[in-house]
Amino acid sequence: MQLKKPRQVGLRIVRSLATVGAMALIAAVLLLLGRGSAITAALAFVLAILCAATWLGMAEAVSGAVSAAALLVYYFIPPLHSFKMEDVDDWVDLAAFLATAILASDLSARAKRSAYEAIARQKELEVSNLRLEEERQRAEGLLLNILPLEVARELTAKGLVAPRYFEDVSVMFTDFVGFSTSAEKLAAEELVALLNDYFTAFDEIVKRHGLEKMKTVGDSYMCIGGLPARNPSHPVDTILAALEMVRFVVERPKGDLPVEWGMRVGIHTGPVVAGVVGTLKFAFDVWGDTVNFSSRMESSGVPNRVNISERTYARVKDFFACEHRGKILTKDKREVDMYLVQGILPKLTAPEELARRYQVYFQKSPP
Repeated sequence: MQLKKPRQVGLRIVRSLATVGAMALIAAVLLLLGRGSAITAALAFVLAILCAATWLGMAEAVSGAVSAAALLVYYFIPPLHSFKMEDVDDWVDLAAFLATAILASDLSARAKRSAYEAIARQKELEVSNLRLEEERQRAEGLLLNILPLEVARELTAKGLVAPRYFEDVSVMFTDFVGFSTSAEKLAAEELVALLNDYFTAFDEIVKRHGLEKMKTVGDSYMCIGGLPARNPSHPVDTILAALEMVRFVVERPKGDLPVEWGMRVGIHTGPVVAGVVGTLKFAFDVWGDTVNFSSRMESSGVPNRVNISERTYARVKDFFACEHRGKILTKDKREVDMYLVQGILPKLTAPEELARRYQVYFQKSPP
């Protein structure tokens, strides 16, 4: 609220004094001419006060005070006709009472306005806080789409994320077979919509099995089990997710699009280093030989099959039937043992049997 200029305030006071003086002069003239009375003088005085109050912006307070004075005069002091114009004490009493009543009423009115203003400010503050909370939740939601929950919280709290060593994780890579050929036949929006359909389904599968999506590069999808929260079941969880992904790709209706995609899947288990890189666009990434070896598992795989390393096989052989492929030459000219996952062990095909063994091994229910 802007403060009134001193000149305007001075003019208002002068006008109020002039109004009071004019009313007092009229009352005195009426009395001297014998055409007035104490009631006339009192009414003129009250009218002058109300006019002055209106000029000063205190009409509410003064009106209340005058009403209180009238009630007091009527109920608690002798009749109004006993008022003596020549008695100075009567005038002093009346003026003192009116001044006190006006002050009290004005303070009450100011307190009332202050209360209303405080309530209005509180409501504005609540609305502002609600909007800030909505913006904070929106920003946090966007951050969680980029970073894992624990990493996002650390970044928010400290402004940086310390690199972490994870001694045991399972890394999965997928890649569509025939993607490059079909990309030449599809319009851009058709290709993007198709990839979005597949990757959205993969996101739901990964989330359901407690894995962490890392990124997509072209038609390749990467996810990890066992970070940022360490858990011993990640090799089994990763293969369960991989089998479900392959099943989705095989069973998905092809529609009218000229697309016949298969999908290779590669998984390897081992240590990685994880951290956040970049300042303009945050990226949570992992590094280490485990990542490279998992990529080799994918590139050396078979369409619509899950190809795993010997280390991963050793961790999941009590849950899945696997076919030993022998030593396979990778792109980097290394011969390594690989296994194709055929499915859940026959004796565990019943859901309750798989759940029982999962509970025994990991002390929790399967996803």
